[in-house]
Amino acid sequence: MDDACRRELEEARARTAQMEKTMRWWSDCTANWREKWSKAREERNRARDECRRLRTELDTATIDRAALVQHRDELVLRTQDLESELRTLSVADTTANTQCRADILCDADVQTDNHELAVDDTRIHQEITENCHHTDSGSPDVLEQLKQAQIVMEADQKYILVFAFLF
Repeated sequence: MDDACRRELEEARARTAQMEKTMRWWSDCTANWREKWSKAREERNRARDECRRLRTELDTATIDRAALVQHRDELVLRTQDLESELRTLSVADTTANTQCRADILCDADVQTDNHELAVDDTRIHQEITENCHHTDSGSPDVLEQLKQAQIVMEADQKYILVFAFLF
C-alpha cells in the first residue's frame, strides 16, 4: 500500500505542477491581452482627439477662406466701381477741359480729383498686397484672384498717373 500511496501522491504532485503551469500560462496570456488592448484603446483615444482637433482646424480654415473670398469679391466690386467712376470722370474731365481750357482753376480741380483717385487706388492696392501676404495658407484660387486684382489696380494706377499728366 505504501507504493500505491506514493504513486498517487506523485501523480497528484505532477497534476498539481501541470495545473500550476497552465494557470501561469493563462495568467500571462491575460496580462498580455490586457496590455495589448490597453495600448489599442490609448491609440484610439489619441486618434479621436486628433480627429477633433483637425475638424476644428478645418472649420476655422473654412470660415477664414469664406471671409477671404467675400473680401476678395468686395475688392473686385470696388475695383469695378472705381474703374467706372474713373471712366465717367475721364469723360467729364475731357469735356470740362475743352470747355475751360484756359481756366487754371478747372485744371487744378481735375488734378485734385485725379490725386484723390490715385490715393484711393493706392489704399486699395495696399489692402490687396496685405491680403496676398497674409493669406499664404489660403487656397490657390483665392490667392490667384487677389494677385489678378492687384495687377488690375497697378494698371489703373499707371492709367491715372498718365491721365493726370495730360491735364
